[in-house]
Amino acid sequence: MMVAKKLLEPLRVLIGRFISSAGAILITVLALREFPLEESGKFLLAFTTLTGVAILTQFGQNLSIIRESAAPDLSPEDAADTFYSAAAAVFVPCVVISAVLAILSALQKSPADPVQLLWIAIIPCGLQGIISSYFKGRGYGGWGGFWEQGIAAAFACIAFMILPLQTANQAWLIYSGFLWLALIISSLHLISLRLLAKPQHWRSYWRFDTYIDAKYLGLIALLSYLSQWGGVLLAKFMIGDAGVAVLNGLYRLLAPLQFVILTLDSFLAPKFSKASAEGVRAYLRIGRALGLMAAIPYVAVALYFSKEILNYLFGESGPAYAFDLALLLLAVLIQMALGPTGICLNMRRHDQITFGILILKTGISFVGALMIVPFAGFSGFVYMFTLSIMVQAIFQFIYVQRDISLSIGERGARI
Repeated sequence: MMVAKKLLEPLRVLIGRFISSAGAILITVLALREFPLEESGKFLLAFTTLTGVAILTQFGQNLSIIRESAAPDLSPEDAADTFYSAAAAVFVPCVVISAVLAILSALQKSPADPVQLLWIAIIPCGLQGIISSYFKGRGYGGWGGFWEQGIAAAFACIAFMILPLQTANQAWLIYSGFLWLALIISSLHLISLRLLAKPQHWRSYWRFDTYIDAKYLGLIALLSYLSQWGGVLLAKFMIGDAGVAVLNGLYRLLAPLQFVILTLDSFLAPKFSKASAEGVRAYLRIGRALGLMAAIPYVAVALYFSKEILNYLFGESGPAYAFDLALLLLAVLIQMALGPTGICLNMRRHDQITFGILILKTGISFVGALMIVPFAGFSGFVYMFTLSIMVQAIFQFIYVQRDISLSIGERGARI
């Protein structure tokens, strides 16, 4: 019975994250299949940009709330106050950015692409990350994974397959509507589980020192985003909408591996935040073993059928990107072989170390692409991103091995 209970928790996390991650993958596949490359590139650029704006408005609040709300001695009232403070801190910049973009969009007689309709989805996307993280911090990892941004994408995909869509703008409006619906339902779900006590200090919630407390987490999140998706944003200007679609498609083929990484992170994050030194070692071994067990079969299949997969997504030109896909898959596999060191460093409050490593990673991926793409073309994005993954994984692994006890930093619990 005890073994079954121990297995049930990671299984719930796995299922929750699978449903949400599958939505992000499927919406990319449908966009590539239903629209011409240039049109799908417009939708996927907006999809990618929205993620970046959400990360900017959250600025580490989504990670900070997991650490704070997972504290074992936290009362339900204090946990709820943590949630309300984080939600208020995210809500204000979401409203400001949405208002500015809405005004700019109104000045256009007719929106040319989904990026000009981005303002519709910013508020629900930003707040959804806080709700998801609060579920995880309070011990509901499965629901936390389920109520991520991808769940709206999953339901939008169903609508895409039913409704006769002709433009990327139509697809974006449908996706935005499901983001709002997910925000409403997940909020009601929090209330139904009694995870939110009645607000006690309304005025104290409208403060923004939480951004200062989580400044390194916020910068880490932004750098992580830029190091991966910065290339997609650059591709818009350097190789056009068709290049955006192909690069986005290749990155999404890494999604099953990233799903495994994020699932393990969701499961291990609260445990790393309060584990003993021996517990840290044990959880690193568990994360490494489980990650490789799940990743190796996918990498093997994707490499063997790479030409068929790419032909399905991109048409006759797809197989030309087989080598690029192989580089990306092998880089992420090596990252997983070195273990979940990134989330370990975050949860143990070694934020400055993670921040420094990500500066290096972003410089390689983002700045390096600016320098090499004019000479190497499309593959320059892939080369720099692959190198950046390797550098980050190796540096994090070396640091963890040098200080395996990873004593918790400022404001952390004692070991």
